[in-house]
Amino acid sequence: MKKKYKLLIVAVLAFLFMIPSAFALSIEKAPTKYTQKVLEEALESEKIDYDFKHEYSNNHVKMYLFYGKGCYYCHNFLEYAANNLMDKYNDTLDIYAYEVWFETNNKELYDGVAKLLDEKPAGVPFIVIGETSFNGYSDDYDEKIFAAIDKEIDNKNRVDMVETYITKYGYGQDYDHDDYDDLDDFDHHDDIHDFGQHQVDGELEDFNPMPVVLFTLLVILMIVAIPVVIVVIIVIVVIIIAKNSGKNKKNTQ
Repeated sequence: MKKKYKLLIVAVLAFLFMIPSAFALSIEKAPTKYTQKVLEEALESEKIDYDFKHEYSNNHVKMYLFYGKGCYYCHNFLEYAANNLMDKYNDTLDIYAYEVWFETNNKELYDGVAKLLDEKPAGVPFIVIGETSFNGYSDDYDEKIFAAIDKEIDNKNRVDMVETYITKYGYGQDYDHDDYDDLDDFDHHDDIHDFGQHQVDGELEDFNPMPVVLFTLLVILMIVAIPVVIVVIIVIVVIIIAKNSGKNKKNTQ
């Protein structure tokens, strides 16, 4: 086999070898999700019975609970939420939960939101209502939690710290959650964005369209371009071989 044919075959094999690597890299860079549960889902995961029916609305006050699956104090707070908070605030309060002991992305979200609130992510449960937060839970917090919810109900300029963090430091960002220098420069009072996320099947997804669009275009390009390139390479190889075969026949005549 001539040297140029060997080089061509090596080039084709190298190209085919690069395809899965490029695809794996694109998947790795695809947008990720924070796993969000509504209160009912969190109660069911902790095997807590409840008898309320709740409709979620963007007009409601939002409470966020960062909890650990199996955490004793988190379990107590979830029981309190089901039996007390929903009894009083069923028509005005939505409760969303993020498990952080087993969900790595949720832990990063917890760390970032805590920093925005000038709190240390010291443990769970961590409860966020507007710009008010509670580290841990005991019965002594009950009246303070009621007060925080009432304050937020009357607040015409509500601040959602979880939405703010996701909008500012959302998916696809090269952000080191152990380095808070950038967060220290972020004034959430002056930089609150419109609703920057949407809920799909209990999961919170970034609404910034660019990472999703770029990833989708990349996948489409790979799906369309790879077969075309392979066919073109095969055709070129066949043409070259046919031409050289024709030349060899002429030379032998």
